[in-house]
Amino acid sequence: MLSGVAYDSGGVESDYAAAHTLDKQRAYQIVCLMVGSDDKAFQPIANDYALDRDRRDTCYFDYELVKRSFEGLLGTRANKNGTGTKVTVTYHDAGGRLKDAAAAFKSSGVFDRVADELRNRYNVRENVQFNAKRCGEANAFYDPETVEIIFCYELMQDYMDLYEEDITQQADVPPGSRQKDKDRPS
Repeated sequence: MLSGVAYDSGGVESDYAAAHTLDKQRAYQIVCLMVGSDDKAFQPIANDYALDRDRRDTCYFDYELVKRSFEGLLGTRANKNGTGTKVTVTYHDAGGRLKDAAAAFKSSGVFDRVADELRNRYNVRENVQFNAKRCGEANAFYDPETVEIIFCYELMQDYMDLYEEDITQQADVPPGSRQKDKDRPS
């Protein structure tokens, strides 16, 4: 949500013709998928994002479609003993201004949890690489030729900067009068 506001996603006509949905749309879809997977557990988040009941009722179907697609793509389930997909996780050195972003991304454990999920639950035919590194741009992407998921430390730095700016703005404005309070959920 913060990146959608910060980058004025949807502010120009070319945003609507881009290959990816707008940041704000993706944020709501992620919330919907969470609700679709477990309506009760994620009800507070759906409430925070003001996801209306009609939309919540369709989230289950969105989630099931994505789940079936992933399972079809990732193959049959492996034994829960780590004999599924071979996954290599590498955190490259960042140094300099990206040192804190690299440390924050690594400590989040996101790559490690997803890698464990692939190892323990799916049989992807090819080895999968997860690489976190300095890329020269704020991005994250999948390279099908190398079967590699790349997360750029610059993107983590952008997220950290956006969060810090949002926290600072919230502290400077009285509650109830914040633009955030009026236009979008927390």
